[in-house]
Amino acid sequence: MARGLERRRALSRKHRTDDVVTHGPAVGIVRLLRPRRRDLRVAQECCADQWRGSTLDASDFGRCVHQTKFRHGIVSRSHHVAASKTEVHHAATTRVLRSTLAGRWSATRASQQRTICDEMIIAIQDAAQQSANSDGEWSALICGSHHGRRVESMSKTILVTGAGSGFGEGAAIGMARDGHNVIATVQVSPQVMPLRRKAAELGLHNLRVERLDLTDPYDIEQAVGWDFDVLWNNAGQGESGPVWEIPIDLVRRNYEINVFLPLILTQKVVQKWVAQKRRGKLVFTSSMGGLFTPANWGTYVSTKHALEAIAEALQQELRPHGILVQTINPGAYYTGYNETMADNAFRWLDDSKNVTKRADLRKGFDDFFATPEGRLDPQEMIDRMIELVPADTGKFRNVVPKAIEDMLKIHQQQAWENRIELESPLVAEIRAEPRQA
Repeated sequence: MARGLERRRALSRKHRTDDVVTHGPAVGIVRLLRPRRRDLRVAQECCADQWRGSTLDASDFGRCVHQTKFRHGIVSRSHHVAASKTEVHHAATTRVLRSTLAGRWSATRASQQRTICDEMIIAIQDAAQQSANSDGEWSALICGSHHGRRVESMSKTILVTGAGSGFGEGAAIGMARDGHNVIATVQVSPQVMPLRRKAAELGLHNLRVERLDLTDPYDIEQAVGWDFDVLWNNAGQGESGPVWEIPIDLVRRNYEINVFLPLILTQKVVQKWVAQKRRGKLVFTSSMGGLFTPANWGTYVSTKHALEAIAEALQQELRPHGILVQTINPGAYYTGYNETMADNAFRWLDDSKNVTKRADLRKGFDDFFATPEGRLDPQEMIDRMIELVPADTGKFRNVVPKAIEDMLKIHQQQAWENRIELESPLVAEIRAEPRQA
């Protein structure tokens, strides 16, 4: 172990990886790449919008990747990787650098490979900004054309539905702060100007606010004409109450808003992308309820179950076209969405007509919202959405928080043992009897 540590220190001194560790990867890459024009070409190739791949003799760049791998604990004394050559592949619009150094790199560490590659591509682009010289050579190499196409930056243009409040509003602002161009759409006109004023106050000129009422076909056609890289289907509405008593027109309306209308928008956008041979990404805001079904929330969560199935099918169908698909499954965060959804049942629930009593249903809802699991801080979810929506890598399904993900996995496992037998009257009577002291 001591010899391995000493060896790492020697390599750090030799290749100046202290710059990478102490001052951040961008500074280290600047100092490693700047001396050689050929390595500026490597940086260009790494940032190219479309490049089918080749093997480059880029020793400095290879060493930098090599030392980054040391920092992540992947390369050890017995698992050394020669860093004289680096094979770089950068697929169109995914903009994720994939580096494979000559030698052994365990395939089981795929997630760590992606982490390192993401870090390197971001660092190279940061280096381009920090090292642009007077004649713009570096900037021209990084930002110039390649194979006749303009090399784009890593920022995305993201269309968000349902951005008038809650998760959509918070994440739209956060992604704009991160440098993405965001088209934040709201359902009704009175929501437009308040969000535009907020964007102006925050100095977010890259946050555009538009109306997009999914029930209006003209609004949908207008939105399809906009240019964007990511479609985030976030808009939704929920009905509550017992499934066996809820009016069927409310069930049909909930499916229209949560399933059919987003699917109409998605189909039009995807067909446009495929016709243009353009890559993109679809994100669906599902729910923890898309993976299990609590009583009295059945109508709403069944729409999320449908959305899960649609998203999973789309992922398989659109993979050949380079279109990514992802779902986000929030827990019961305290945005007001779940609370107002619970209120919806009391529009139609009538003690004189329905078996389910209003007071009993209200108590059940209030008891849940009084628990920590029913009042989660929404900022946690917003922060994750800011990371997930623009990303080109990651899991298909994303449940937040982790405790809810663990609970859902247990629930799904237990579902295989779920039985249909009714409790016998004798057992019910015994359960109801007060226990003797």
